[in-house]
Amino acid sequence: MGDRFLLWFGAGAVCAGVTVGMLLGAGTASAQTESDGDGGTKTSQSANPPDNKQDSSKPDSATPDPKPRFGREAAKAIDAVRDAVDDAVTRVVTSTGVTDRATVAQSNVATAVRPESGQRVTKLVNNVIAAVTPGPDRKVVVERTRHTEPVETAVPVEADEPVESDSTFASRVERFVPLDTSPDLRLIKKVRETVSAPMRTDLTLATPMLAQPQAVAAASPQIDVPPVISAIGTAVFGLISLAESVFEGPPKALPGSGVTVKRSTLKIGDQEVPADWYFPEGSLENPPDRIIYLQHGFLARGVFYDYTASYLAKETNSIVVAPTLTSNIFAADGMWLGGDQMHRAVADLFLDDNPALLDSAQAAGYGQDQLPGQVVLVGHSLGGGLVIDTARYMKQNGTSGKLAGVVMLDGVSFTDPVPILNELDGIPVYNLSSTPNPWNLFGAMDYALAQTRGGQPTGAQLLGSWHSDAMVGGNPLIQLGAYLLTGYGGPANVAGSQILAAGWINDLFAGTTDSGFYGSPGSTITIPTPAGPAIGLIQPTPGPITTVGREVTAAFFGLLAHINFATDVDPAPTQAVTTTCVGTPSDSSPSCSQAIAA
Repeated sequence: MGDRFLLWFGAGAVCAGVTVGMLLGAGTASAQTESDGDGGTKTSQSANPPDNKQDSSKPDSATPDPKPRFGREAAKAIDAVRDAVDDAVTRVVTSTGVTDRATVAQSNVATAVRPESGQRVTKLVNNVIAAVTPGPDRKVVVERTRHTEPVETAVPVEADEPVESDSTFASRVERFVPLDTSPDLRLIKKVRETVSAPMRTDLTLATPMLAQPQAVAAASPQIDVPPVISAIGTAVFGLISLAESVFEGPPKALPGSGVTVKRSTLKIGDQEVPADWYFPEGSLENPPDRIIYLQHGFLARGVFYDYTASYLAKETNSIVVAPTLTSNIFAADGMWLGGDQMHRAVADLFLDDNPALLDSAQAAGYGQDQLPGQVVLVGHSLGGGLVIDTARYMKQNGTSGKLAGVVMLDGVSFTDPVPILNELDGIPVYNLSSTPNPWNLFGAMDYALAQTRGGQPTGAQLLGSWHSDAMVGGNPLIQLGAYLLTGYGGPANVAGSQILAAGWINDLFAGTTDSGFYGSPGSTITIPTPAGPAIGLIQPTPGPITTVGREVTAAFFGLLAHINFATDVDPAPTQAVTTTCVGTPSDSSPSCSQAIAA
């Protein structure tokens, strides 16, 4: 309705102009135009004085004009309006410096020198054009400037309502009067198309859509766990931990290894946790230059790995520390096995001014004033997720020079490991995985390593192994329960996991690949063991069931990421990323830039 109203309003304005012309005498109206393409100029006489001959565009006739004087003057006024409109449209179509209907109205008046009566008619025509050319509903700032080289200026504005496009207007008009049969509407459409086309201008206009800043959504808002749920969950995990501590017993050294094992406490952040220390034979007198940080998996404890820790200490001549962390996902301070706050705190253990590790070792019988300078991080299951994130924070806090590498024992992460692994460039990361199964999230860590590590070694998958084959302890009751719960891959795979891990760790400390437990993607390696050979697959191609299982578990943990369990932790300040693109909506490659606002 708005467009039709403007159309009728324009027609009424023309009629008003005719009336004014008749009342005032309708003097001569002339309009000059620019070149029409052939280099020449054209002058259009819109009206003639009463004493002149008839308009030259009409055929000469000897017959006296039957119209009275009043009718002749009205006809001349109408011709003046029509000629002025045609002249204005010609200027709009041929001009290259017009982008706004206000400019059309101003330029047609300002660039012509006309008699007073002609100026009135031309001004009326320009008002008609401006009236029948609806613009978008947005703020437009028009400034009169000197006739200099046009400068393009963009000022962002906000559009509160959707802008109706030119095509929508034209389609609405065509529903009522076909353009092919209406010269007036064809004229209006040409004016609208020319005015709405993007051109260089000396006007300060609203910024095109592509030039408006667009905020990129960061992380979706998280939902805080209600305090009552957090309290119930904490109580449940507390009961599980209590039951495990009753059955775990004291840590034991692998028989015949010559390793000494002692227990003390280790301060990680603001928590003190149990820590089992494994010292290879003779290390209390002549300490080695290597230390292994061994992290247990979800719902496990450090003592469950005492035979694995003893074996690694003996075969790599390293001091091994195996702390026990809570698996309470409801920890409000985030200090649990999978919590970001815990991962930062573990990385800070290796700062030069943090005596926590040395104090714990000395409390366990270590008699030296400093610990070995080189460390390998080893983690099983969710402990694998901890050690890769700890390595990332070690790069951030400046201690990555002490880090020889990372070894995961069928590692998993409750968050997407790809962004973490992308930050570990230059740090070797291996995963000793089992056959894809729900406990290792269907090989999600192997898949992430293949995505991020390029042609670097990423570990191996033991054929036919299960999740707990790398967790070997001296408590038969605990070991039996683990095998019943997560599966048992046989003695060859159990022994093979220990041998393979020790070989990689020795290579990481020495900076070599002497163990030979490497290969190209799709190949196999053989690990000799007392129980027979174990077969390692190097980056095997996952099957369809494995792929579906991995995607389903990834979707589940993606939903879990929207829940905030660490409700006592102040959220990190959000940094808004703003992308600004400059260009018109028709540009295929606008110029864009990004900025981060604190």
